[in-house]
Amino acid sequence: MKLDYVYPNKKSGFSPGAMSNAPDRLDGFHSYNLCCRSKQDTGRHKSNMARYGEDRRAYENWSEGDWKAASWLMKEFQKHGVSPDHLGPISLGFSHRPKFRPLTRAANSARNNRMTFEDIKLLLGEEIAEPIVSTHSKHIWNLLKKRVRNDADALKLGKLMRENMHYVLSVFSYLAEKGYKDFLIKNFLHPEYANYSIRFEGFDPKTGNYTGKISTPGTKKQYSNNAKRYIRISLESLKQYSLKKNRNLKKWLTNEIEENLNIVVKDLESGNKKKALLKLFETFEIIAKRLSKKFN
Repeated sequence: MKLDYVYPNKKSGFSPGAMSNAPDRLDGFHSYNLCCRSKQDTGRHKSNMARYGEDRRAYENWSEGDWKAASWLMKEFQKHGVSPDHLGPISLGFSHRPKFRPLTRAANSARNNRMTFEDIKLLLGEEIAEPIVSTHSKHIWNLLKKRVRNDADALKLGKLMRENMHYVLSVFSYLAEKGYKDFLIKNFLHPEYANYSIRFEGFDPKTGNYTGKISTPGTKKQYSNNAKRYIRISLESLKQYSLKKNRNLKKWLTNEIEENLNIVVKDLESGNKKKALLKLFETFEIIAKRLSKKFN
């Protein structure tokens, strides 16, 4: 299997400089700087800034969860001048859920994607009620979440989860280039959430809590366009990721992982998508086990 992850720009017509928002770049905007993003990034017009409230980072990190509800809840925070903070950063593989804690923009920006021991304990509590991590990153989280004993451990876990996300996006980039975008969309994206209008009742900007979430099915064309945009940005982010000079899968690829990816592709070629998905998750588990050895 030849591992060449560069997308041909001339054929695709894709310009890496157009609306570039690669995952690394966006980590610096963890506070969702709607207050000053248009000034800091002059390419952001007002119409684009309105859509930015839907949080492109969730798309670019292939974050699972009800992204539509989460993004609309972010807007409630922003209306009150409060910065919504993901307890589990989506750049580390956590889900984009309608659950945030209120911080000042300065505090949120300073936090970036670092986690504390207290964050881990809170996440473990929330996990009892709902999934908190995307399926592509569940293995590294499950292997290490109960081994965190202090803030230093929490920081180590965050770094390993970020490294895991690098591998996840590299594998996704490879499969997308091979022509299996529909396979990725079906199993890791959820455009169906775009079909609803969301309203939150009893929102309290001091706590970030709300008394009710009302989801109303819609037939508006904008919902369909929203779903298409969500998919487009997610796929374009993989192109951006593969174009980075430091995104070389060969640097970390082992014989075992290479063999697994070969099997995934062969299964997809033969139409056995269920088997391919199981082998793909097995690959992510192998990667997580290798990374978990660094924890000690």
